[in-house]
Amino acid sequence: MADFLCRIQARSVEHPYLDGCWLRGFDDELWEFFGSSSDSGWGAWSVESGWTNNWIAGTMGLMQLNRGFLCRTSAPKYKARFAEIRRFMMDPTIQPKIHRQHIATKTPGAE
Repeated sequence: MADFLCRIQARSVEHPYLDGCWLRGFDDELWEFFGSSSDSGWGAWSVESGWTNNWIAGTMGLMQLNRGFLCRTSAPKYKARFAEIRRFMMDPTIQPKIHRQHIATKTPGAE
């Protein structure tokens, strides 16, 4: 599975904000990314950055470190950071820092 996911990972010099991500659809017969502008609410270049990319990258990182996802030996590390993470996720007054260079200024394919 890891080998397959690495082979279908997007590579783009022209659109660096897509480089390294996994796009929403992949046609394994044509071996190319798939997207349809007719998908309601989805563009052809959509990326499920929260549900797909983070899980894949995080799991592969843990595999590289030879660590389980929630192994017992890491429990003290998670416990030490839990209050900070919970506060960040649940407190609506905390705003994440968004760097201007990470915001796309044009839609891919709209050139």
